[in-house]
Amino acid sequence: MKTKHDELSSPPSLNDGAEARCARIDAATVSTLSVAIAMLLGSSGASAIPIPGGSLNPIRIPKYVSDLPIPPEMPDSTVQPENPSGCVTDMTQLPAIDPNNPPADIPAAPYTCGTNGVPNAHYNIAQRQFQQQILPSNFRPTTVWSYGRAEDPIPNGPAPQPLSSGSSFNYPAFTIENTAGEVHSVRWINELVKLDPNTGKPYPAQIVTPGSCTADLTNLVWNCTQPSVMKNADRKFLPHVLKGSVDQSLHWAKPNQDIACDPAHFAGATVDCTPALNDPLIKEAYTGPIPMVVHVHGAHVNAISDGYSEAWWLPDASDIDPLTYALRGSKYDQFDKTNAVPGSAFYQYENNQPASIVWYHDHALGMTHNNVYAGPAGFWLLRGNYTDPVSKATITDISAQLPGGQSPFGRPTHPSKTYTVNGVAQPGCDPNFDTACREQIRDIPLAIQDRSFNTDGSLFYPTSRAFFDIVDPNVMIPFIGDPVSGVTNSSMSDIAPIWNPEFFGNSMVVNGKTWPIMQVAPERYRFRILNGTDARFLNLALFAYPPQPGKPHSVTNLELFNFAQRQTGGVQEIPFFQVGSEQGYLPKVAMISTGYALSLNKGQAIPAVTVLPGNTRNRPNPVPAGWCNPRAAVPNPMDPGCEQALLLGPAERADVVIDFSALPDGTYVRMTNKAADGPFGGFPPLIPTDDGSTAQVMVFQVNHAIPVVGGDTPPNQLTMPTDPQLTGKKVIKTRQVSLNESTSDNVCVVVNALTAAISIVLDPNDLELYPDGIKPFGDIHTLCNMMIDADGNPLFGVPYLPRAAELGTMLAPAKVGPAAGYYRPSSQKWMDAIRQAPKTGSVETWEIYNNTIDAHPIHLHLVRFQVVDREPAQQILDPFNGTIIGARPLSLAGRKQNRPALPNEIGFKDTVISYPGEITRVKAFFDTQGLYVWHCHIVEHEDNEMMVSYCIDATTGQASKSGQCTSPGGSAPAVPVVPGS
Repeated sequence: MKTKHDELSSPPSLNDGAEARCARIDAATVSTLSVAIAMLLGSSGASAIPIPGGSLNPIRIPKYVSDLPIPPEMPDSTVQPENPSGCVTDMTQLPAIDPNNPPADIPAAPYTCGTNGVPNAHYNIAQRQFQQQILPSNFRPTTVWSYGRAEDPIPNGPAPQPLSSGSSFNYPAFTIENTAGEVHSVRWINELVKLDPNTGKPYPAQIVTPGSCTADLTNLVWNCTQPSVMKNADRKFLPHVLKGSVDQSLHWAKPNQDIACDPAHFAGATVDCTPALNDPLIKEAYTGPIPMVVHVHGAHVNAISDGYSEAWWLPDASDIDPLTYALRGSKYDQFDKTNAVPGSAFYQYENNQPASIVWYHDHALGMTHNNVYAGPAGFWLLRGNYTDPVSKATITDISAQLPGGQSPFGRPTHPSKTYTVNGVAQPGCDPNFDTACREQIRDIPLAIQDRSFNTDGSLFYPTSRAFFDIVDPNVMIPFIGDPVSGVTNSSMSDIAPIWNPEFFGNSMVVNGKTWPIMQVAPERYRFRILNGTDARFLNLALFAYPPQPGKPHSVTNLELFNFAQRQTGGVQEIPFFQVGSEQGYLPKVAMISTGYALSLNKGQAIPAVTVLPGNTRNRPNPVPAGWCNPRAAVPNPMDPGCEQALLLGPAERADVVIDFSALPDGTYVRMTNKAADGPFGGFPPLIPTDDGSTAQVMVFQVNHAIPVVGGDTPPNQLTMPTDPQLTGKKVIKTRQVSLNESTSDNVCVVVNALTAAISIVLDPNDLELYPDGIKPFGDIHTLCNMMIDADGNPLFGVPYLPRAAELGTMLAPAKVGPAAGYYRPSSQKWMDAIRQAPKTGSVETWEIYNNTIDAHPIHLHLVRFQVVDREPAQQILDPFNGTIIGARPLSLAGRKQNRPALPNEIGFKDTVISYPGEITRVKAFFDTQGLYVWHCHIVEHEDNEMMVSYCIDATTGQASKSGQCTSPGGSAPAVPVVPGS
């Protein structure tokens, strides 16, 4: 293991993954691991080095030299796709023949192209590959994937490009703007194919050789041959931009037919399965064409258009042989089934929900983490009032009272559109290349992501599970396809060779730029913040630094003012005023800063901002009730919860107002992130973010030369809308569901007590490792723990983990045994029959038992839910192996410690943080029949079994009775349901 001195003397390389990872062996080794990590990080508790990534050390990337891009609005499509069968002869356009004056030259036959019944879509959106300048301009551009209008070319040069260039392709994708209640359709097109450099678009799918016509002067007719149509050999598929990252051993889309599904579990299946562990190709990374399916995250939408993970499709490419690759997933479907455009799917979005922050991204089974990391994601904003068709209540959009609401440029716009503001037509503008336009915008989406890069500008993503694990350099970890050891009776490993349980990038990217800066006027701005990371939790705070005369805005790493220790006089923390979360506005504005969350009543005075002298925290005086850790029964200002600020798990969103109006000209406001550089389980984080890289996000610089727009309402004066969706609705059922983590059945390991590194790999089938030379009966935990070395000394082996993260149910309480009276965790697989089937029109409470040592952001498709409370779980461990065999609410033991939703969680959400050892309760109204999914939004977890289907059953319970779930109007095969679910 390298020392800190070794790490500082050489930048991280592709092989440096072991030193800064949290290898979570099991609960028994957590304390050992904590000691090892403390040794790595030093006694200060702050990380000393950036976490490993690609060959580009993040310390070399200048910060705050790139302007923050503002994602423009996605324009409507004006051109529909051409007839996929090519051009047809239009015989009516042929000229007549005069037999007395025959033509000297036979005219060519005219051909016309048309849509030929292809349905019109509001948006035809394609996914393509192009280059973008994510790093500062003196670095090489990065190859990415993202969405754009299909009729447009990719940028002529690295994105972003001026809108006048005619390209709408950008990372993140342009923002789709919709009005609540207005139906829109999208034809999503997979164009991950080779592009014509002359057009910036894919080569035509087909080559049409024109037919010919000859004159029959005897019979006075034309004799014409029809055009011939053949595939265009230039239109070839593109492999994954993250070369070597797609793990074929997972339960995944698997379009390639040369690797078979595991016949033990998937009889007759050819796609959407797990290959057999002994398949010779299972260890190889996938190199074929890329499946795509789009999920509009947070959309209240019909099930066919929800982006079910098995409903993927491949691009239309000349080199995709249907005998080698399946063109579509097993559940492929379309809302409009007349769509015949190859490599596409036609979806419809009802937008029948209140104003909210929705976003869209890829959702292909088993490879969402690979695909979304490459770039395809964008905002989908809903605006306007919405009237609930059942209650007839109108949920008001208060955007007109928020920053940007009074300005014609209050939101990202597009030059092809005209906006009517106060009865006056206003042209659209370019928010990134038109200074006057940019200076008027006050409503800005912020997609915060973490990425790692190589020195050639390319994205780095691990291509081996070894990147994640802490392993002694002399130990070889066996993966799927490998024998566990060299002995004759060895078993095969069941650990995926490429998949990483989580991935954390070492560079922060906002709206497609590393560590950007934004000039702001001295007034209030509205920001829609999305945590778009794979696995990283964000704990955001804002710190204002006094102007520094003569210093450029490109503050270097040596001028960080040591913000983590608060050592610079005059530095002050300014709050976020959160007005909404994922699914609409909060009933009260939440004022949030480090260790502080307060629901503001209308007209309530805003607490004064406290200057931070020396090392003291920002502690109000007197300390208000509920300050710091709201998870504690009795809040304690010294609790580590004082570190919590605006905490967002992956996929969570926050609609916030930031007030720059009182700050002097030139003030820098740095957005910081003090969560974790590894798996997050609460505060204090086990691996703190690095001060020189991931602890910084972006900077705002107050510029008094920018004109003040005004017209908005101060946060403490806002009238927040009433959202009555669940008011008066009775909870029909309470479900107990679980979050679990599986261990290897075939691999045991010994962990070094000092370094937490895996030092020995053990084979449970090796008889020489047992005292009597006989393999005893028992589960894998018991077997691992019984193993001895050559001298007969216990090895204290534990199962290798995590093999996968899983969802499941909590079975009814046991009546006898050590877990009597406790619910028992039971895991579900993606392939298993559905166990959650709420009926249409019902309200249910889901109790989410977290039986792991990580926090998980849990997302339910379709529904808007309310966070009810959180409660510690009383857990029972197996006395032989330390695994959790039962859990129940602590209140059943007479100790009620339920904590209500936080001030910024009391609105409607679609993603919620579930903490380790706790029960998180959410309440939802299930109103749309069909097949949906729920999952963890740590996308690496989602892609390895931490996602399952759920069925919203008809009121009659037909799915629960028949054991089959289908979506109304759908043509995809049914999914099994456990009767009575």
